[in-house]
Amino acid sequence: QPSNRWVTTAAAVNSGGSPASVVVDAEAETAGPYVANSGTITVIARPVAGWTSVTNGADAAPGSLAETDPVLRSRRERELGALGTSPVDAIRAALSRVAGVSVVAVAENDTNESDPILGMPPHSVMAIVQGGTDAAVGLALWKAKAGGIETVGDTDVTITDASGATRGVKIRRPTTVPAYATVTLVYADGTYPGDDVVKAATAAVTLLQAAGGKVRMSTIIKALTALAGVVDCTRVLLGRSAGSQEETNLSSLPWEVLELAAARVTVARNRSETA
Repeated sequence: QPSNRWVTTAAAVNSGGSPASVVVDAEAETAGPYVANSGTITVIARPVAGWTSVTNGADAAPGSLAETDPVLRSRRERELGALGTSPVDAIRAALSRVAGVSVVAVAENDTNESDPILGMPPHSVMAIVQGGTDAAVGLALWKAKAGGIETVGDTDVTITDASGATRGVKIRRPTTVPAYATVTLVYADGTYPGDDVVKAATAAVTLLQAAGGKVRMSTIIKALTALAGVVDCTRVLLGRSAGSQEETNLSSLPWEVLELAAARVTVARNRSETA
């Protein structure tokens, strides 16, 4: 994919005398919502002496196109919220300003009892952050939270505070959750693009899915009826497994990112109709 190239952001140096694997960060060569699932970056575009192979051990976080007016307005509201007195709003605003962060949700437990649903101890906050480096997000969280408040999450980050002391904070990173879909179509003979194209178009609706977002039937219907040869999409089933699909929007928890894939999309029935 010549338009989907990635470049390292630091030198990959093997200082030993034996072959070794070196881990460095990389970013898309061109800004935009480019996807690189784990194990798919495998071609060296510009050979370097001694560099024998390349791969990505984890999914890349898709970027975004130039900021649209609605997104700019939303960011402005978050930044203005940082000037208020609400700790949760201030934390959310501070984390939103971290480079690379696309989605932020902040949960708090301000009671004297543990929250069994979110797994939060008394007087704690959970920052659910999509994008940005662990170090930058952790430091922003440390600076924004109130003293004596515990942080909750699945990722431990060590930071250095203003006094030079080492501190530990926890952040919650979104978890990718496989989603399944079954679609029923009416198509025109001779122009139907094929099931593989329909499956790919269905899966593409979660390409830039945000943590806590829904997979909506209406979005899938709109994507499929935009395909040449597809007359109508009469039914959409969604679920977290092939056997639990229902005719309803699929919701997620604040730290979940729902992800469809062509292999998890079924074209249940195609009814032919003259265009």
